Amino acid sequence: MTRQQPNVRTVSGQDESTVMTRLSPFVAREAELAWLQARWGQALRGDSVLVAVEGDVGVGKATLVDVFGAQTTTQGALFVSSRSYDTGLHIPYQPLIELLASLWDQLTSILGPDLPADLNLPTTVWAEVGRFVPEALLTGSVATPAPAIEGRIDQNRLHSGLCNFLSAVARVKPLVIALYDVQWADRSTLAFIHYLVHIGRPLNNSMRQPLMVVLTHRPDEIDDSHPLHHLLRGVRTNGRVSGWNGIQAVQRLRLAPLSQEAVVRWLMALLPGAADPALAHYLWEGCEGNPLFLLHTLADWQERHLLAASAQASPPGQPMVAAAANPSRWPALAPNVRSVLQQRRAGLSSNGHQLLLVLAVSNWPLDLELARRVLDWSPQTLQTTLAELAPTGLLWLRAEPRPERTASAPPENRVIGLSHSLIRRTIYDDARADQARRLHRLLAGQLNAWHEQGDVQAAVKAAMHARLAGASDDDILPALMALAGWAFSLNALDSARELYWGALSQATQPGDTTTQMLIHRALGDIHELNGDYRAGLEHYQAALGCTGDVAEHILIRCRMAQVSLQHDDRENAAAHVQAACDNLPADLITTLPADLLTQQGEVMLRLGQLEKAQQKLLQARSAVETRGDVSSRIHLAHVLADLSTQTGQDDAALNLLQQVLNLPGSDLWQIRTHERLGEIHQAAGRLAEAEHHSALALEGFQRLGAWKQQAQLLTVLSTIYEGQGDMSRALARAREAVVIYRMLERIPILTH
Repeated sequence: MTRQQPNVRTVSGQDESTVMTRLSPFVAREAELAWLQARWGQALRGDSVLVAVEGDVGVGKATLVDVFGAQTTTQGALFVSSRSYDTGLHIPYQPLIELLASLWDQLTSILGPDLPADLNLPTTVWAEVGRFVPEALLTGSVATPAPAIEGRIDQNRLHSGLCNFLSAVARVKPLVIALYDVQWADRSTLAFIHYLVHIGRPLNNSMRQPLMVVLTHRPDEIDDSHPLHHLLRGVRTNGRVSGWNGIQAVQRLRLAPLSQEAVVRWLMALLPGAADPALAHYLWEGCEGNPLFLLHTLADWQERHLLAASAQASPPGQPMVAAAANPSRWPALAPNVRSVLQQRRAGLSSNGHQLLLVLAVSNWPLDLELARRVLDWSPQTLQTTLAELAPTGLLWLRAEPRPERTASAPPENRVIGLSHSLIRRTIYDDARADQARRLHRLLAGQLNAWHEQGDVQAAVKAAMHARLAGASDDDILPALMALAGWAFSLNALDSARELYWGALSQATQPGDTTTQMLIHRALGDIHELNGDYRAGLEHYQAALGCTGDVAEHILIRCRMAQVSLQHDDRENAAAHVQAACDNLPADLITTLPADLLTQQGEVMLRLGQLEKAQQKLLQARSAVETRGDVSSRIHLAHVLADLSTQTGQDDAALNLLQQVLNLPGSDLWQIRTHERLGEIHQAAGRLAEAEHHSALALEGFQRLGAWKQQAQLLTVLSTIYEGQGDMSRALARAREAVVIYRMLERIPILTH
């Protein structure tokens, strides 16, 4: 698995870039570094600290955070970072996947086999972490991901699990998390950061371990509609004000360009022989104090032999600007950093251009062997090209360990990437469209092959390249569909919608009608969940046109009826149910899935068509007895219980549900059965029985981390206690419910 590595500008000294990049000095940022250290002091005292470092491209945001991270590491902290990429595709939790993978590597290196014992987490937490880091499922007793509710996991449950994991890590070692370029992050990632700092940790007094989150972003790429704007709103630069409900504030640090005095110091540290004040002013004014612009300008001068070792330099032998004392002979400055990068690339060989273009198209750091396959080069050609590019500082190359699940491969692989996102953007923008599409297609094919070997990150990248390739490919479409389904299951609806649309653009062959039907059905669900009822129905209608399968036809019609009912459109709901039931031969009914018949009866029941519902549920009961599984048996029992309560047969309903409790069904069905039993007992005034079942349901939803259901049951229990005259417990449960409801009000800011 290719994993995110720190940028070459890290202070580790392990990069293989040009001497110019390796010596890039860190000067004139002492005040900003001290400010970050002061925020780290807050975290060490147990506060939840979220810092946003903002500034223009190339101003040194990542360099500052890298140096800060190195300092915290020497102080005993864990520093872990990842980056968002300008892919044009919102991939759910992409930076978190890479960050957790990197953190896992560090933890296993530090703790080894003691990792599960030291973190001391329940299997439910390991299960949530395991959605992103499969190795977590192998810790201690094997954990499996918690069941989904209505086909999607509860995003609060996922965020709660990840929050508990990171807090446990911070208990073992203070933790600093850095996320670079979050202006390109997806909504789900930003929602988790919001949850981690503002909700999960502040609401849990046991989560007081040192943890600090640092974001970097470019403010010029964020408008009022950007989700990051909502995360950062209501705060002031270089200071702090209260956050949501006074829990905690985001603290922002604006990084300005270097001053003229700072450029003198910068030159003095980098090239002592070039530290002439007049030259510094010339560079400062022309490069606008931007460190990236300054660095590549000097690198360009060096490559054009305008910098040379000089005996007049101090110390002798250091590079200096030729004829530094004669301003009329100073090299002309490019108008911007893009132009400098274009000048530097002009002198490269054809192979150098090709490798840089592959890296630009890849966007993510790339396994060196995979790059060789895409280029169809021999190992010798690749090594010769790397030797040419290594001194330029345009890319980095390093070895990294492979995860255990690919143990059949060599113990480490070499990963290569471009040293700055602006280098990538410049190269990509200059490329011909047909060149870029061809490379996107080649990368998608290669990465899709890796995905078949179980590499989740390869699937993410394959999906992106498949979409950007803009062509149909039978090998790529399944990866897009799998990734879209994964995004939907994570409740990352924006990402899922984009991915399904990407899959729809690929599903153009005559044999793809089933896939088109599945895509439209999923898009209908997404639009409905986002509140766009009409758009959802349009996609369901499109799905009907893509299938001649009777069972699918009934399933979609039932879904359309359910959605119509949710929006009080009973007329349309009745029409869809009628369309689902029209002209069905008796012999066909005997082959339909039991759950499908139960769904039909459930919709009829909600429409008040009791006689029709009873007939349909009798058909469902017959189907369950002959071909149904435990889940369909439990579902039918719940619908029959609802029918019994509507016809005044509460005892029959209680008997049906009590039988369900004796079945070996899923934990979720057991919880919902207790919830329904509590409702029936409460309606009948049997408050002791209602309390018993509602309390069991609450415990179950707490295990699942389903907070919305917890709040609802806390409200129910408060009403029950009030009815019993126990006002103390009634008020306590009501307060708990209010806390959760207030939290849930804050979460949708960043979600769908």
